[in-house]
Amino acid sequence: MGHRSLTGNLWYQQSWTEAVTADEQAWGAQVGIGASEGLAGNLTWQRFGERFNPALGFANRTGVTRTNLTLAHRYRPDHEWLRSIFTFMELDHVENLDGKVESQQIFFRPAQLENHRGDRLSVSIFHGREVLFSNFEISPGVIIPPGDYSFFRYGSEFAMAQERVFAPRVQLFLGEYYNGERFNARGGFDWRPNKYFYAGINYDYNNIQLPAGNFQTRLIQISANVAYNAKWSWITRMQYDNFSDSVGLNSRIRWNPRAGEDLYLVLNHNFNAEGTFRGLESTYNEILLKYTRTFRF
Repeated sequence: MGHRSLTGNLWYQQSWTEAVTADEQAWGAQVGIGASEGLAGNLTWQRFGERFNPALGFANRTGVTRTNLTLAHRYRPDHEWLRSIFTFMELDHVENLDGKVESQQIFFRPAQLENHRGDRLSVSIFHGREVLFSNFEISPGVIIPPGDYSFFRYGSEFAMAQERVFAPRVQLFLGEYYNGERFNARGGFDWRPNKYFYAGINYDYNNIQLPAGNFQTRLIQISANVAYNAKWSWITRMQYDNFSDSVGLNSRIRWNPRAGEDLYLVLNHNFNAEGTFRGLESTYNEILLKYTRTFRF
């Protein structure tokens, strides 16, 4: 198909649970057209039986059918600073097995402008629909009653290219949320002063106001990587969220003596927190030594 590629996929899974004799199947199909410019798209349909229970995995939702459609178009003008204009749309539709809608999300990005350095600026529109068949406690003490909820949110995003030494990014969304309002702000940066070191911070903030009550969420993630050489590296991740009031730390040193062979020294540590990285109280500590090797035949 010239510069385009066509893909397709069919899958089927069956679980066997004691004393369960029906509706343990799941299956789906996918077809997609890929392209570096021009029009591209993907269509996926999946069905998960009411009693589908994969013992070696998990299913987020069972007893539903799910349809996902994405369409994208990239235009590359002959311009002194503008590299491309990217348009994107995604539809995600979920119904129960009786054909009743449970949720639907439509995301539309009419334009993402990218310059020749890789910096991007975009605007977006989001429409959500959620059908609640029972009370939904979205936050402790904040309960959304059953109903059919439809809401719009609008946003914009700016991100500088990852190839830059310092690459900040920010995303803002504002609009309706169930029967109230929601403001979402995301931001962060990546810092790569040289080929040996990387540091990054991500911050995600939500201010949600509903008739049943108001609440805020905060998620902070900090990353640091040190690559001494091709054989030795040290990767550290730390995360805080105010819902659990906890801090998690994962730090690992990797030794790669040769291709397909790795030795890891890993530290996992969890804390309770009174605030954002404040009043820390250790709750869990684990030190692991792991060795992996790939055998080729």
